[in-house]
Amino acid sequence: MPSLVTFQYNAQIPSELQWNVGVQKSLPGQLVADVSYVGNHGYNLLGSFQGGDLQNLNSVDYGTAFLPRYQDPTLGTSAVPGASAYSSNLLRPYPGLSVISQNTTNFYDTYHSIQVRVNRRFTHGVLFGVNYTRQLSFVGNTGLVEQIQHGANGAVSLMSDWGAYQALNKNEGGQPNYFVANAVWAIPGLLGHGGFLHQLTSDWQIAPVVTLATGLPFTPGYSYQVNGANVNITGSPDWAGKVVINNPSTLGGGCSGNTYGEFNASDIAGPTYGSMGMESGRNYLHYCPITQLDLAVVRGIRVFKDERRRLELRGDVWNALNTAQINAMSTTAQFNNPASMTLVNNQYNGTALNPNRLTAATAGFGAATGALPMRNIQLEIRFRF
Repeated sequence: MPSLVTFQYNAQIPSELQWNVGVQKSLPGQLVADVSYVGNHGYNLLGSFQGGDLQNLNSVDYGTAFLPRYQDPTLGTSAVPGASAYSSNLLRPYPGLSVISQNTTNFYDTYHSIQVRVNRRFTHGVLFGVNYTRQLSFVGNTGLVEQIQHGANGAVSLMSDWGAYQALNKNEGGQPNYFVANAVWAIPGLLGHGGFLHQLTSDWQIAPVVTLATGLPFTPGYSYQVNGANVNITGSPDWAGKVVINNPSTLGGGCSGNTYGEFNASDIAGPTYGSMGMESGRNYLHYCPITQLDLAVVRGIRVFKDERRRLELRGDVWNALNTAQINAMSTTAQFNNPASMTLVNNQYNGTALNPNRLTAATAGFGAATGALPMRNIQLEIRFRF
């Protein structure tokens, strides 16, 4: 069946408000500090172009596939809800069309943060800077799909629990903490120990960069081997349920330090029949923190005692400490079916590791599957003239 891509009638102009207030202060030791409060509010944000999603005006309403009048008599009866329903396009409110995608301007987000900067000017061969951003909140409804329903005349309206759905999913994610420090030290060389030693130790420059940051957010998902398609769970092929968090207090934050169980997988279950997608929110777990030291070492060699002509030897080292920083995990729980809810991609058999899931390619639910690059070294020779 044909589909349509439309634009909201009387759409608003996507807009943004930004504000900040700060104070700067000179400190001893050639230091300058800057502390600011920074905020941002975007409104009338536009669909898939500005953090949201296209809205399907011809989506099948929640529970439609459960209704008796939408059961296909040629399929017979089934104990599984929605299993005997007509095909998706026959359930849609506007017959003859499949998806009607609409760009809408109904989205917003609001961001609040404290930002701190401390810098030291290049004096006596040393400079450094520190930047820290503390995210206070980042909320909104971008990235959500509006929960709509259709009247008998085909009119589209928001469901009564749309407000509660937005509140449950208001967390936009982001990184609550982001810290970067950089420095440059131009080594003057040793004096008073002879000219050779001075020449050997002078014209060196060391520039470290330290990055410490909260890991990016993620939301666990689910799938079923049988009897757990969207049409079975919510009564609509267009709407999915959310995972159920059995015990939030023991779930963990998403990075336990155990690569085989970065969060407690047993605390998560799939949704059951009749779900309205209200089981849990989003962005409540984070990948492991970023803790990285990058380093550059430069040695300048004068050629013919001419400052304009210099041979430069440079070495760059990324992740100099060679730390493993987990940034990918198996985040989708696979269950056999909604009735028994047995985890299929389990990382543990009871308290013992599943011997079939000891590599990243075969990792079970909750285990690490990837990391940022390990130590990387680049050497360079440059002639400046």
